[in-house]
Amino acid sequence: MTDLDTALRDLYTGRADRAPSGSDLLDAVHDRARRDRRKRMLAGIAAVVAVVLLGGLGTAIAFRPREDRTLQITDGKSMAPPPAPISVGSLPEGFVEPDVQYLGQAVWDIESHRASSALSVQVMSYQPAVRPGSGRRETIRVGDAEGTLYWLPPSAAADPASPDPTGPFAELTYQRKPGQWIRIVAVDTVRTMSQAAVMLVLIASGITDEKSPVVDTIRMTLPAGTTWGRVLGNGPHSRVTLDDAGTRPAAVGLNDLPNSHRTEQRSRLIVEVLDKDSEDVALLPRFAGQDRRLKSSEIPPEGIVIAIGSQLMFVHLVAGSDRAAVIIKVDASEPLADGGTMRTLAESVRLGVDAKIR
Repeated sequence: MTDLDTALRDLYTGRADRAPSGSDLLDAVHDRARRDRRKRMLAGIAAVVAVVLLGGLGTAIAFRPREDRTLQITDGKSMAPPPAPISVGSLPEGFVEPDVQYLGQAVWDIESHRASSALSVQVMSYQPAVRPGSGRRETIRVGDAEGTLYWLPPSAAADPASPDPTGPFAELTYQRKPGQWIRIVAVDTVRTMSQAAVMLVLIASGITDEKSPVVDTIRMTLPAGTTWGRVLGNGPHSRVTLDDAGTRPAAVGLNDLPNSHRTEQRSRLIVEVLDKDSEDVALLPRFAGQDRRLKSSEIPPEGIVIAIGSQLMFVHLVAGSDRAAVIIKVDASEPLADGGTMRTLAESVRLGVDAKIR
């Protein structure tokens, strides 16, 4: 019996209808989980699942998407990214209600934190890239599918081949159904591979087809020829990239990890909403070589353009907000770097219900 089988047997004692005569306990566990999910769906309620996990993983609690996060058209014209095609169920004790972020190219990230620990459930329509690091790999069952578990222990030395070089780090990838792949990432959550396998399989078993609205921070009318890129709203600023509508999907990057959404994905422009009196706004003229600060009271109703090298920064106050400004960042060679286009885009920006500033 493997360490994983032993961990699952200890975890699910009493949860399966009866222990199987052989060592394949995981199949029985998933059969029971599928029956439980069908019962919950028929009942039409969100179950609150309490599960005692191994090694201090704690009690799992279930979350449901917030009903007030509306992503419909605002004022008859503004748009927002589509919702994620899944919802997560139980997460280990202490993890906050997850944020749903759009990473562009039909990839969503459902992310939660607990102190220095982080969990991320990513969903996409194609197989994610294979992690090349030196960690241990194991094939495990996830429902009716086979998944790959990657584990980097706490004592592992820095691994230059991995975008996340320090452990403990765990990643589970599997095909949930045709046309849908899942990647679950855990950073600094557990201390052993067996604990990681139990936690990630449990999270995977709670995934449903209920849609999850993307974090609703910025709403706007997209310029012709563009599509939603990355929509990140779990930091102090709300940030959206707009990509070319003709961009072909590419495998999600290995850098797309909790707290570290680095990317080489090219965008046509970036839209960022932040406090109009913040240092990010005030220091823009100095980055352009001017010995002055930009006060929010100096931003005219039609907005202002500041050139920083080959980049143009269009600064505009957000309609309906006393505190927010929008900065549109675009390369001067980009066809969208037109004063009228940028102003039209800036005037369409509205704050969503999840915006950090109002």
